[in-house]
Amino acid sequence: MSYNYIKCPCKGCTGHTETCHCFCEDYKEYKEALSAETKKEREEKRVTSSILSMRNERNEALRRKYGALKR
Repeated sequence: MSYNYIKCPCKGCTGHTETCHCFCEDYKEYKEALSAETKKEREEKRVTSSILSMRNERNEALRRKYGALKR
């Protein structure tokens, strides 16, 4: 997954501490955007995987029904 275009607000932050993620509104917005993007990419991968799986099953059924192509 590539998140290069979602800029983390922590980089270069002057007020960064060990526990600031609990209180930082910028970080909370970043985390929500990151979660949404991750969810979107997972759904796209699931759909792609389903399509490829159906295609492979169809091809396998045709091979069983008609046999392998002879060249």
